[in-house]
Amino acid sequence: MSCSTGCSCGCCTGLHAVTPVLVHNRPGLSRIATRAGTHGRFLSTMLARLSASDYPELADLRTRDPADGSIALLDAWATVADVLTFYQERIANEGYLRTATERRSLVELGRLINYAPRPGVAASVYLAFEMEKEPPKAVIPKGTKVNSIPGPGETMEAFETSEEIAARPEWNAIKPRLVQPQSIATVREGGLYLKGTATKLKLGDLLLIRAAPRGNLTPARIIQLEVDHDRDRTRVGLGRKTRKDGPASLSGFKSLLRQPTVAPASAARLTRSIETNFSAGADTLPRLATAFQPALADTLYASLRNSPAKAMQQIEVYAMRIEARAFGHNAPLELTGVNDKTKRPSFAEWAIAGPLGDVDDSAKQHRPTSILLDNDYDVAPDSFVVIDWTETETENEKEKEIVVETPDSLKHISLNAYGLSGKSVEISFKKSGLEWINDTQRDDDIPPSPFSTVRSARIFLGSERLELA
Repeated sequence: MSCSTGCSCGCCTGLHAVTPVLVHNRPGLSRIATRAGTHGRFLSTMLARLSASDYPELADLRTRDPADGSIALLDAWATVADVLTFYQERIANEGYLRTATERRSLVELGRLINYAPRPGVAASVYLAFEMEKEPPKAVIPKGTKVNSIPGPGETMEAFETSEEIAARPEWNAIKPRLVQPQSIATVREGGLYLKGTATKLKLGDLLLIRAAPRGNLTPARIIQLEVDHDRDRTRVGLGRKTRKDGPASLSGFKSLLRQPTVAPASAARLTRSIETNFSAGADTLPRLATAFQPALADTLYASLRNSPAKAMQQIEVYAMRIEARAFGHNAPLELTGVNDKTKRPSFAEWAIAGPLGDVDDSAKQHRPTSILLDNDYDVAPDSFVVIDWTETETENEKEKEIVVETPDSLKHISLNAYGLSGKSVEISFKKSGLEWINDTQRDDDIPPSPFSTVRSARIFLGSERLELA
């Protein structure tokens, strides 16, 4: 190497110090740099110090030959400085959460805020073993290796059983449950599943749902309808369909928020309770029976295996097949003849005293116990009746809650009243009055008038129980 003066002794090499290096790290880096220099920089800096005026006693050392002992000593110290700064940089990286790579560093950082990481666990899966017919009993040893079958782009995973497993050929019939009885909770979360695809239901139809046995009947509208021909069932989404707000679904998304189940590490980790251990579907009772009667050991489980599994449904569902109106709902709003002074709505006269009865002052305190339909419908005597109506209050419309009544009797009659004639069905109720009749007073001189209520009422009947999937 030539000097600035043109000689080849190299006495002018390294005239400027190049350490320490200016360190700057922007935020968000996965690795920070803190080294003051490298081996070459440290060596160049020490060689520059040999020629510096601050050390005149070194001026006589003119050689820069690496083979010289003094220069070799400087090279050794440059190596030491390079190693020290390298590890110092690694230690500095371990002091930050983003740049740390050692688990011990992360644990120590967590301890600064009193956090202790949970121990790591291996992946776990549910395994199902199938046995040959012979031998009748066997034990799968602990540590039995099972390999997964990888899909496209996946790798094979190996698992080992964590404890011994008792096995029997008759247990091959035990399969994971793919269905469950329906309840009010399952209907709210995932909808209602009906057996078959020819249910004759359509959007907007009214259903009655009752929590068996003999619970309260809850009306709901069909807002979704999905036919599954492969599984021979129909999924129904339910909600309350109002005239103003539109459908409001009862189905939720709680099932999407459920945490995935984790396989227990061993049989000792299984969740146990007195209720589950002694329930009708538990294995406790058969084991007790075989313990007291050993002769049943070879036949009891075989008999249970051949018995069909049945689950009782927890709800009842009824479809309201007929939608009717009240007789006279399309009558003229006002007629004269009964009382020219008040000119009350003709249908209101029936609502208080009957279509052919006289109206007097005592009728003001009377509530009807029957309702007449606008046609002669084929209705079973035990059919449920649902009344849906809208009540007009001054300038506002208020939709009343759907009322479910159990009729006392049904009569098929003919009517000729207030300008209308035809066949009808008279439905009498067990209750003393129909709560759906609006008997609010219009003014001081005019008796109660439920005509606006009756005109907007819809009567659903012809209940038919649907079979659940």
